[in-house]
Amino acid sequence: QAMPNTLLQCVCRGASLFGYRHYPENVIRLVVREFAKLVDVWRVYDFLNHVPNMIPVFEEVQRAGRLLMPSICFSTGKEHTDDYYVDKVEEILDATGPEVIVSIKNFAGLGTPKRLAQLVEAIIAAFPDIILHYHGCNTDGNDIGRMTAAVLAGAKLVDVADHGYGAVYGQAPALTLIQNLRDYGKRAIGIKIQALLKSSDILRQERKIYEPFEIHFRGHDPTVSHYKLTGGAVGSAYEQADRLGLLDRVPEVFREMGDVQVELGNWWSVTPGSQILWTTSVNNILHGRYESPSLDLKNLILGRYG
Repeated sequence: QAMPNTLLQCVCRGASLFGYRHYPENVIRLVVREFAKLVDVWRVYDFLNHVPNMIPVFEEVQRAGRLLMPSICFSTGKEHTDDYYVDKVEEILDATGPEVIVSIKNFAGLGTPKRLAQLVEAIIAAFPDIILHYHGCNTDGNDIGRMTAAVLAGAKLVDVADHGYGAVYGQAPALTLIQNLRDYGKRAIGIKIQALLKSSDILRQERKIYEPFEIHFRGHDPTVSHYKLTGGAVGSAYEQADRLGLLDRVPEVFREMGDVQVELGNWWSVTPGSQILWTTSVNNILHGRYESPSLDLKNLILGRYG
């Protein structure tokens, strides 16, 4: 009610909705139908890029007349080729039709700016009329470079944060990107710089109220390119390790994560897959490799996630 002209957006994990395990289809449809009364934009992804897991959400969002943003989860590795992602976009568009915004979900901030530009160019070459969105995490401190490259390659939308809040593992700061793209003749439509600065000045005062609830482990981490943990989970991983008395072993767990991910098929370390990878890696360090598999890992291997 206070922001009638502002689109409200959610991120939905396909068959996992807003949780960590898959729900029955009737539950999925009911939840989306109710939430769609309030939420305007739906960014929907699946951690295995398994399109059938997302179709019930797609259908309910479109039935409600809301803006659908189906996503492909991006990662690096020999399996993660442009051809793979182009085929995945085609599979999505076959399910949704063309009236959608397709999102590249770079959940951990992986790849170089050059690699992301190549991907954007490949998708646009296959689907010239597509509207592409890029969402990345700034875990390694390089997402300004990736967003700049994506926009120059043809992406129309990117996710940014206020500069007072763009300092950890989430989105990179808006004003920095705006200034960066200005040199290339790119203008941020609808953004008023003075209003952006004024809001930042207000939020800078408000931020101290939230300090007790913020992650206390900060600093960009370029080694994310190996362990590939989603930006939203890196902070909580440090906190969990601290509570378990394993803080000094986090580098060891991260190295194990990289190995486990390759061994399990190099899939995408985004929720709920990131939790499975993290738990498996911790268990491997504490109990021996694959000696104490979680139920979620067993279900994943049995194909129950798609």
